[in-house]
Amino acid sequence: MADSLSRRGFVGAGIASTLALGLSACGGSSSSEGKGGKVTISVNGMPPKTQPVDRKWYEQDVRDFEKSHPDIRIDAREGYMDPKTFSAKLAGGQLEDVYYVYFTDPSGLIQRRQGADITPYLKGVPYVEDVAPAFKKVFTGPDGKIYGLPNGQYSLGLIYNRDLFKKAGLDPDKPPTTWDEVREAARRITALGDGIVGYADYSKNNQGGWHLTSWVYSLGGDIATRQGGRWKAAFDSDAGRKALTYLHDMR
Repeated sequence: MADSLSRRGFVGAGIASTLALGLSACGGSSSSEGKGGKVTISVNGMPPKTQPVDRKWYEQDVRDFEKSHPDIRIDAREGYMDPKTFSAKLAGGQLEDVYYVYFTDPSGLIQRRQGADITPYLKGVPYVEDVAPAFKKVFTGPDGKIYGLPNGQYSLGLIYNRDLFKKAGLDPDKPPTTWDEVREAARRITALGDGIVGYADYSKNNQGGWHLTSWVYSLGGDIATRQGGRWKAAFDSDAGRKALTYLHDMR
């Protein structure tokens, strides 16, 4: 059995997101063109040409937006948040006006006053009220104002091989619903031999950290807590130890 979805980057432990920032304080801003006051807004996150389907839909979204907002031109750029260059681009005013960040970053950006308050502009945004409160909270500052919105999220789950279930005498139409049942199914599948692994969890590169984060949260713990305006690691807890014990025992 294998974990079906990995939590990459921020997202690894969380959710992909977009944070709209005002860059004028850092030397950058959106530009105006022509006598009509047409505004150009730079936005990153455009899929590369190696992902033709995703890029096609992205470019179509841009065309649809520009058609419905004729006074705005979108300067779409490839790439997402690169931790190696992010701070330098932000300080030098070279960061896009709207860009992707990981869910772990908005709090610090808002605290350093590097984000633009977009609250007044959300009244006409479709479906904004449908955003889950927990996700919206990530982009909400201590002043109660909103500085960004999530543009997508995904969850973790388990996938299983129906053929292996049948070979191990398990019912593929009744998959495990508890970790004890997962362990029992994994034992029986591993017993089939031929190098078959009954259970596996992603742990390469940063995947292990994101998965551990999910485990800790699901057990009622936290990875970090705010203390006196600063964040402090909190995974050395009963929930953290229980999560690692689970993984150890599954191994």
